[in-house]
Amino acid sequence: MSAYWLAIIVAASQQISVEDIRSAYQQAKLPEAARLLDSYLAHNSLPEQRREALLLAPSVYLSVDRGEDARAAVRELVNLDPTLQPPAGTSPRVRTLFDEERLSVGPPTKATRWYNRPWLWTGVGGVILAGVGTWLLLENRNEAPDGDLGPIAF
Repeated sequence: MSAYWLAIIVAASQQISVEDIRSAYQQAKLPEAARLLDSYLAHNSLPEQRREALLLAPSVYLSVDRGEDARAAVRELVNLDPTLQPPAGTSPRVRTLFDEERLSVGPPTKATRWYNRPWLWTGVGGVILAGVGTWLLLENRNEAPDGDLGPIAF
């Protein structure tokens, strides 16, 4: 078993806090900080628990050359809150990641109300047309057609 996975298993058996991750990062124990962060994010799925760790994640991941993990953390943060700004004192690389992800997500969209959705009115129109068509067919069914075509002129 690799040391990486062993560290994650050991960390998972302990209660890891964001302060543990921050402390390891500030003490320049970068691989340890990344392992603690991985374990914390793997075992905490609630947005309230993840937010503070995700704010720390880009700096930690970029310091150990895990750019895609840093980008994924920023993407998750931006998806949770598109107006979120990186903390004061954040490095320019992390600020750039926030800006890029915010651009890729686009502006926040308003929720469309049920009565403003086109499929609803398409369905309503189809039901009305089907009802009117059925009514016309049933209404004219009892009348016998004229058997005479009228005079034919050549």
